[in-house]
Amino acid sequence: MIANKSTALSKTADLYTLTVKGQDLNGKPGGNSETSTVTIKIQDVNDNLPTLEKDKYEASIEENTEGVEVMRLKAQDLDLKGTENWEAVFEILKGNEAGYFSIRTDPVTNEGILMLDK
Repeated sequence: MIANKSTALSKTADLYTLTVKGQDLNGKPGGNSETSTVTIKIQDVNDNLPTLEKDKYEASIEENTEGVEVMRLKAQDLDLKGTENWEAVFEILKGNEAGYFSIRTDPVTNEGILMLDK
């Protein structure tokens, strides 16, 4: 089988259309041949580490408030936007033992939304 169009596969495109020609008799005259189109869809691989826009965040809120957004943390991920690999997952690891805060991901912007719950 001989491919008459070669394209290096990369993450710059997620869809390739190739025209492929198959021949018998090693392509010699008198042999049979057929041409067909092949479509290749590249799936995203989770090969990029997410990073946060800043190394340190600070915020302040008024005393005796609850149910308010404290801040948004911008996650940057070079995986294909909108895929499962691109979606950031935020978690509070320590400092929230009393359960005052929660964090969730904005599905549109991929930002972490830190909330003061109580």
